Amino acid sequence: FMNTPVFFATSVDNARGEAIQRHVGIYPSGEMAPLPPMDELMHGTMQARLLARISKARKDSKQIQEELTSFSASEKQLSETVLIRHFVLEQFSPFKQFLLNQHLPSPKPSTPKAVNPIVWGLTWAFVILSIAFLLFW
Repeated sequence: FMNTPVFFATSVDNARGEAIQRHVGIYPSGEMAPLPPMDELMHGTMQARLLARISKARKDSKQIQEELTSFSASEKQLSETVLIRHFVLEQFSPFKQFLLNQHLPSPKPSTPKAVNPIVWGLTWAFVILSIAFLLFW
């Protein structure tokens, strides 16, 4: 049973299954494919490699969630821009991601800072009184 390849109902499912097997590192017969030399040095086993990828994905998703919580409800368009930006950057190699991060500005939340209402009122009173003085002078 383990040596028979897995066949799916459609060619799309078959292609998807082959892509998953290739990504995970399993031959169609069910045997584990050997790790590339760099992955062998970094992780040692396929299980350690998969665990490292899963933990990196969880860390990245947590970072995106924290970035999205910094936007207010009125800045929904900016939060969607951030999601699209992360999705697009994820498709590139690490070097290209670095270059694009340097040249594509990341939207920042634009929540105004709190101002003392007394200072705000006195400032506007000064502006209005200054305009009135210049008009009647």
